[in-house]
Parts: sequence; structure tokens; C-alpha cells
Amino acid sequence: MAENIGAPKSTIFDDVFRTITQKLPQLILPLINEVFHTSYEQQDIKQLRNEHYEEFGKIITDSIFLIRGHRYHVECQSTADKHMALRMLEYDFAIAVERASYDEENNVNVSFPNSCVLYIRSTKTVPEYHCAIIHFPDGNKVLYKIPVIKVSDYDLSEIFEKKLYLFIPYYLLKYENKIKAKRLSDKEADSIISDLMDMIRKLYENCMDQAQEDLYTDIMGFTAEILDHMLKSDHRLRERMEDVMGGNILKLRSEELREVREEGMEIGLKQGRDEGLSEGRSEEKKLIALRMYNAHMDINDISAMVDAPADEIEGWIKAE
Repeated sequence: MAENIGAPKSTIFDDVFRTITQKLPQLILPLINEVFHTSYEQQDIKQLRNEHYEEFGKIITDSIFLIRGHRYHVECQSTADKHMALRMLEYDFAIAVERASYDEENNVNVSFPNSCVLYIRSTKTVPEYHCAIIHFPDGNKVLYKIPVIKVSDYDLSEIFEKKLYLFIPYYLLKYENKIKAKRLSDKEADSIISDLMDMIRKLYENCMDQAQEDLYTDIMGFTAEILDHMLKSDHRLRERMEDVMGGNILKLRSEELREVREEGMEIGLKQGRDEGLSEGRSEEKKLIALRMYNAHMDINDISAMVDAPADEIEGWIKAE
């Protein structure tokens, strides 16, 4: 959430979004392509500084990117905000003024960024666009129009088809109101678990097809953080989800895996580089296999997906 006078305090949802955009900025590209009908590729994106200074203090926006010479500004919202158009106008003006330039006639040229607002919770009161009409003293007026995109408008098939992996940690928030109100029947709880397992399988298959093991573990980590917050009032469902997710994940799993690899590399320096790399990859396979087993996948299927013998996987399970 961008910070300024009167802006809402940061939440777990905003923290996850900021961490994703800072550590995995490539996940923002499919969102930008979806909103602005572009076709940017991963190598095009460059993250920019998100602090902007003005007369009365500092404004911190959620994320700003430079892509092929164009600036993009994305804000993440977890609740409806009737002042959002005004806030976006303030943020975008700060971004534009910072890049102001003068032409040959000494006129100031100010270019606003391409901006949008991502709503990660389902709400009926959010419009398709946030709009502000800017009136000038000479009678001219300009319509300032910011597109809105909602995670709740996308099902799993569309999320994976469009590679909107940024939505995955927030996907199960569609059940949040029922969980908080404690109105879930056993059948509905089973449906949520089934939805979670389907999401995990699809994510794993898509990431493994692209040889992106780190991406899989990172997204699972962010998802666990959101679920941990969402399930505070439902301990029974929380336990079932933890079984599927493999317990709480408090930091990026890929960072832990990278540490394992680095330790393996250190061993490799002493005992041979191949041995060290092999140990790091083996530990990574083990972590993924155990999580899939907790999601009630068949051991033979797990064996095929992580490329490890079934008896070795059974050994990992017994050792836990």
C-alpha cells in the first residue's frame, strides 16, 4: 500500500505483494500484459525506486517499473477505498513530476505513468475504473482514468493460462468471509481443500515444465503466509491446510534451498563440485516430494514428477 497522509496502514496482503514485486518482479509482467494488452517479455522489465519526495513529505508507492521506455505503476488493494482515485492521482503526479523535462520553448513536459489497481479481495463495490475529473481555471477538464483488476474475476484455468502467478497467494481469499463467519459446512471445507490441492498440482506442473523450482517454492511460501492469516479463526481447517502445505513457511523456501545449494557447493569445493551440487538438488527434491505427499498424491506419481525412486521417497517420508 502506498504511504501518504491518510493512507491505510500496511497489511500482510500488501507485505506479500511488495515482497513479490521486489524479489520476483517478473511476476508483474503478465499482469501488465493483461491490463494494458501488451506483450512484454521477462528481459524487458526494470524495477524503479518507489520513493518520491514532495513538499509535505515522502510518498512510497507499491511498485514502479520501466518497460521498453514506458513507466508502469501498480498498487495493491485489499479493501474498497472511495478515495483511491485521489490517492492514485497524488502518487502518479509525484512520479510524473520527478521525471519532468523542459522543451526548447522552456515549457514543462510532465508524463504520467501507466497505472492500475489490483484488488486481491472480492468486493462488489469496486468499479472497473477509478476516475477523477480534473477541472482547470480556463474551463478545460481532463478525465483521469485508472483501470482496476480483481483476482476474484479469474478462475484457476485462466490464471495458469495467462501465467498470472501473482494471483495465486490471494486466490483462496474468495472463501475468507465464510471462514471468518464460521459458516463452513464439512462439504464446503472439503471443497476448499480440493481447490487448494488442485492449485498446488497445477502450480507444480507449470513450474516444473519451465524448470522453475524456485518459483514454485516461493509462491507456495507466499500462499502459506496468506492462509496463515486467513485461518486464524478456523483451527480445524488450518490443520488440514497445513497438512497439504507442509506447515507454516515464514521465509522464502527458495532462499532456504539456495542455502542448501551453497552448502553443497562448499562441500563440492572439498570433495568435488559434482557431489556438492548433487546434495543440493537431492535436498530440493526431498522438500518438494514431501509437500506433494502431504497433498495426498500417489508416491508413484511423485516419483515420476520429481525424478526420484519411489523407495527413496518412502524413506524420506518415514524419516519425517
